[in-house]
Amino acid sequence: MENTTLVSLYNEEQKENNQTTIRIDGSSSSSSEESFQGFSFSTILLPHHSNEKEDGFVDIDGYLTPFENETNIFKQILYCVFPCLIPPFISNKRIEKYIRATMSISFIFTLLLIGVFIGELCICGITSFSINPGIGPSADKIVDFGAKYSYDITQNYQIYRLFTSLFLSPSLFGLVVEIIFTLRFFLYFEHRWGIILFFVTYIISGEAGVLLSCVLSCNNIAVCSMGPFAGLISVFLVDLALTNQNYKVYFKRAVFTSLIGLLVIVFTQLFPLQDFTCLLGSVIVGLSLGVLYFINLNQWFSQQSLLLQTIIYVSLVTFLLTYFIIFYLLLFIWIQPLQITISTQTN
Repeated sequence: MENTTLVSLYNEEQKENNQTTIRIDGSSSSSSEESFQGFSFSTILLPHHSNEKEDGFVDIDGYLTPFENETNIFKQILYCVFPCLIPPFISNKRIEKYIRATMSISFIFTLLLIGVFIGELCICGITSFSINPGIGPSADKIVDFGAKYSYDITQNYQIYRLFTSLFLSPSLFGLVVEIIFTLRFFLYFEHRWGIILFFVTYIISGEAGVLLSCVLSCNNIAVCSMGPFAGLISVFLVDLALTNQNYKVYFKRAVFTSLIGLLVIVFTQLFPLQDFTCLLGSVIVGLSLGVLYFINLNQWFSQQSLLLQTIIYVSLVTFLLTYFIIFYLLLFIWIQPLQITISTQTN
């Protein structure tokens, strides 16, 4: 029997023929592009999952919009990367999409990133291009703003660094990349999964990256803002693998886009104040969370015995708990990070 509780954000699912939407209460309305009925609190309380039936792109508001029949491959690429460049630039529908985008956690998160980076520049200033070519602060300044610094975490018990490092941008270049990912990926993830699942995944995968970075790269100063980005994309890849195999065109495009996104994130690690081990931890936990979230939507899993399903769930939860327990113990008991001479720390 089809699970009717898993619906897209605002509890709308487009039908292929009549473009109407079906809500949890059974009522119908026009498509999200033509009519926006407002926010539903059920999107906070329930995990959501949208099953795309049309080949399209993620529009400004995070919804999937079908391609025009005459659209060539170059226009499709433009639509997927920069839908704001699609004419007409000003129309009632376009304004409605912008308004809809602002009514999201992802947009608020974008403003948070911008505000934090402005605070960084005001307090930390901008270092020379030779030290930070991405245009941003130096390590000796950003460490006072809450960057990951294992010595202060373990010796001075500045636990807040495990969280504040997730929201710091290493440079203007890093901030631009984060904003693009937030408005192109996060909006869609929020719509596809729901706010709670999206936010919990961001925090858990981000913390997993920070912990691994604190243990494996305990003697360097870094920000870990790109970790949860990689974690969320990893969850999305598992989501696609478990639930979208029947729709090959959308599946291939989504996988390709996600892999390109991961490559861009890896490229940003070449700049100062970044740490690749943070990405590794976020990806590992992100893949595990993806299986935990969406394996129940897989046809093979639903055909297995209750015992096997229970074993899989228990194994995933045990792995996640073990990961955090082990790395917390390693951080506060086993490793002995060095006190870095901040004035000479440039990477």
